[in-house]
Order: sequence, then C-alpha cells, then structure tokens
Amino acid sequence: MAEKIKFTAEEQAFIDLALSTIEMDPKKRLSAVAKDVLDRKNYVFDAHSHIFDGQCVDADYMIIRLLKFDDNPILKRLLEFLIKRIIKEEKNFNENMNSADFVENVYLQKILKQHSFNKKDVDSFSSKITKEKDLGILMNVDWNNVVERIKDVIRILNSNKMEEVYNYFVKHAIQNNVPGKELISIQLGMDLESGWKGSIQKTYQEQTNELLALSQKQPILPFLPVHPERATKKLGDMNELYATFLRCFKKGSPNFYGIKCYPSLGYLPTARVLAPIFAVCEQANIPVITHCGGSMISTFADPVKTDFFGFEVNISEGDRKKNADALNEPHNWEAVLENFKQLRLSFGHFGGDEAWEKSKNTPAPRVSTILSYMHKYPNVYADFSFNFNDRKITKSFGNYFKSTDPNYAPFKTRSLFGTDFWVVVPQSDLEKDQKYFLKVTQGHHDNLLDKNVIAFLGLKD
Repeated sequence: MAEKIKFTAEEQAFIDLALSTIEMDPKKRLSAVAKDVLDRKNYVFDAHSHIFDGQCVDADYMIIRLLKFDDNPILKRLLEFLIKRIIKEEKNFNENMNSADFVENVYLQKILKQHSFNKKDVDSFSSKITKEKDLGILMNVDWNNVVERIKDVIRILNSNKMEEVYNYFVKHAIQNNVPGKELISIQLGMDLESGWKGSIQKTYQEQTNELLALSQKQPILPFLPVHPERATKKLGDMNELYATFLRCFKKGSPNFYGIKCYPSLGYLPTARVLAPIFAVCEQANIPVITHCGGSMISTFADPVKTDFFGFEVNISEGDRKKNADALNEPHNWEAVLENFKQLRLSFGHFGGDEAWEKSKNTPAPRVSTILSYMHKYPNVYADFSFNFNDRKITKSFGNYFKSTDPNYAPFKTRSLFGTDFWVVVPQSDLEKDQKYFLKVTQGHHDNLLDKNVIAFLGLKD
C-alpha cells in the first residue's frame, strides 16, 4: 500500500486556494449549450476525441502516423515505399525542413492527386514481395478509400482553427450511426509543446483559450492537458501549471470540465507536482482521463527524468517505445488511486490495441490491471477509443460483454465509447468501424454511449 502523501505548507495553500475559488459543482462547469443537449435527454457521447488543428501539433508527427498505416502489413509497406520514393525524388527536399515548411510543400500532396497508384509503382513494390497471398491482399485494397483517408488527414493538418476540425469531426461522429440522437463530445487537449519541445506553432495557452472558447459555442466538454514541466515556469506569481488550472476552473467563468494526462510525454502520474491537483480533482469531482495505449506520441528524452511523489526516478528501458510503454503502464496509477480513492479516472484506450490483441480469450496484463482497479476503486473507468479500427479486437471486446463471469462485470458498467478522433483517422474507416462497434455491443449502447459516461463525469442524479 502506498504511503499517504503529506503535503507541504505551500502545496496545502494551493489546495485550499483551489477549493475556495474553482467551480466545485460539475453541473455548473457545463456550458449552456452542453447543458441544453443534456437536458433534452436524447444524446450520445464520444468520450475520447481531439480537435487540435495543424498548428497544435508537429507536422512530422502526422508523417510518422501515416507510415504507421496498419490496416494490413502490405498496405503499410506500400505506403512506406511510395512516400519515401516521393521524398527521395523531390529535388528540393531538405532533411532539416521545419514542420511549417513541410506542410506548405507537396510531398504527400502528390499522392493525393491520384485516385489509383500507377502500374510502375505497384510493379516495383510488388517485385519485393515473394508471397503470392501478399499480392492478393495488395490487389484487394480499396485504394480510393485509402487516398480519401489520407486526404482527410492532410485537410486537418492544413487547418489552423479547432472549429474547422470540430466541424469535420461532427460529420463523422457516432451520432450519424444512431439516428435521432444529438452529439456531446469530450475534447482532450494535448501539451505537445512540453512533451516534444518541437515546432508547435500555437502555444499551450493559445490552445487552451481556443478550446475553452469553442466549448461555449458547441456541446463539448473540454479537458485541460497537464504536464509537470509547466510547474517549472512562472505565470504571474505562481507556477504555470497551478495558475492555468486555477484560471481554467475558476468559479463564475467559462470552465474546463476535466483534465487530461499523457504520461508517455515524459512523466509518471506520481510526479509530485500533480498530487495537489489530484487532491483537488477528487474533492471537486473533476474527472481525469489518462492515455493508456500506444507509444507513437511520446517523449524522445532518454532517460526520462520523473519522480515518485518527490523521489527521483529515471526511466531508461533501451529505446523510445519501451520508455513510453513503461510510462503508460496502468499500474503506475495505483499509488495515486491509493492516495485519492474517490478520484474519477478513465484509462484512455483501455490499455491499447497491443494489449487487446492479446485479450481474445483472457485479459492481457494491462486490461487485467484496469479491471482490478474497477473492482477496487469506485470511480475507475476506461474507454475503447482508437482500438475499434481493428475488427478482430472490437469483436473480442464485444465478447466480454456476453460473459457471465462476475470478474468481467465492469465491462458493462465502466466501459465508455470514444473514437480518438482525429488520431485514428489514418487507420479507420470511421463510418464502417463505428457501425461494426455498435453491432458487436448491441444491447449495451445505453451504457457505453450515455449512462457510463454520465457516471464517470459525476453528473448522475
């Protein structure tokens, strides 16, 4: 059992200030437009999505994501081949080009001008493949769909307003597959400025202000991203992490609804500076969503210097992915949950697609750990976002809902639906994949899309 945290006088002063100045009532943190949709009682939730635009991320990240196109291994290899070839043949290609310049150039645009790849490219790639069955997979690929999905990502990458991305999100969101329902979405911010220290064009504070403003116009619940590095910077007479938290949850102002943690960007959830925030979140019913999935978005620092409630910890597992996996492990949250047993916490991606690939018959370690926390702590949840792009994984997830084993009961009462828009776009045909998700979870939609989310948000009457 984790030792109970003893807060310093300075930490306790922040907690007391927060509890006296922030909005403590979850219902009052709702914007008028979100409250109106909830009051009509005819809605569905997307409990995990993103609408950050092309200035909120490093464009190089999107190139990495495109090269991680995992619908099948042959498609992935073909895209790698074509994109690398285009870059190699571009006479003005500059390896040191920054993200903004990359977006303005035409490397990927060349792919988009075609609705099928020319025979020379396919033949050249095919010559590298020896297995006849692989060629069959290649020929059966719906290339028009592939190109359209790449176009979607480029449109987002070229946008400079969150509202533009939100409008695109709504066209593809879950309510389109549940006729007559209105959409409410949890929109998660990300602090890539702290995690990557790269060419992020829109600052953390600018992103925060824009998301907050949009939440007053659209039925969304914004979640504030937190990162321990913000505590090393000053904002007024307080560190930036705490000052931003107080501002974004201030009573009587437009509010954020919850907070988002992304440990693989370089910290453990036990980082000491986060403990006072978790203490406030527990008492104010502010929900927390943590990334608990893949390692694509992660710090490149090695070792990763973090701490366990003030005791220095260095994470160095051999490479970036292994470091990220170590930071993302759900068991890292046990000490936090032991200290803040009523904390509302959702594990985003329910352990991740790799964990679910191993959970066909029995839960893999990450999934099993999350389930154990659902049994032990009253407010632990998990969303299945991103994973639904894989039909086999989705089917496995659906099968757990059919089980009569009491150990698996939390799947019915603690699981949430989310898409992970727009990160999932390159790998998912959203319309078809969401329909399949609804098919295999038939009979549980009220929980997945409504009741469980309401409970997690602390809005249950």
